[in-house]
Parts: sequence; C-alpha cells; structure tokens
Amino acid sequence: MNKALLIFIILYLHSVCIAQKPILVIPNGHASQCYYLAFSRDDKYLISCSEDKTAKVWEVGSGKLLYTLSNHTDIVETGSFSPNGKYLLTSSRDQSAIV
Repeated sequence: MNKALLIFIILYLHSVCIAQKPILVIPNGHASQCYYLAFSRDDKYLISCSEDKTAKVWEVGSGKLLYTLSNHTDIVETGSFSPNGKYLLTSSRDQSAIV
C-alpha cells in the first residue's frame, strides 16, 4: 500500500473518532430565533423574546436563566422592564400584552 494513502487513512480515522465523541448538551435558551432583546435600567437583567412563544429573563453578570414566561400563544415580539424594574411587559402576535 502506498505510504501517503496509509497516512491519509490513519488521519481520516483519527479525525472521525474524535469527531464522534458524545457530549451532553442541556439546552436552556430559546427553541427558536429571538425577535427582541432589552436590558433593565440597571443593566443587570436581560429579557429575550422569541418565536418559540416565550420570553426569558437572564441575569447578565452570570448568564443564568432566571425565568421563562410562557403565557403567549404566538410569537413574543417585544418585552420591556418597568422603570423601577419590578414588572415586565411582553407583547405577542397573538394580539395580547401581558404584565
């Protein structure tokens, strides 16, 4: 067998074996694309609004998911924090707004 061909086969098999390592992925983001992002006034929190009919509140410093809001029946298009940061408003293509 040709030496170059043998090296190619070894490298190919090595890359296939490495590429097939199983990894555990725990999804915590949206199941679909995001339509809107908004920060709280103090920049500590972020709300993301998605095609998956949910809005999610994240802690910016840690990236931790704090809440998933799933009361809409269609795409959540916008979301915002109240000036004091105590309330959230989301609006959806289902023609509803939820506080």
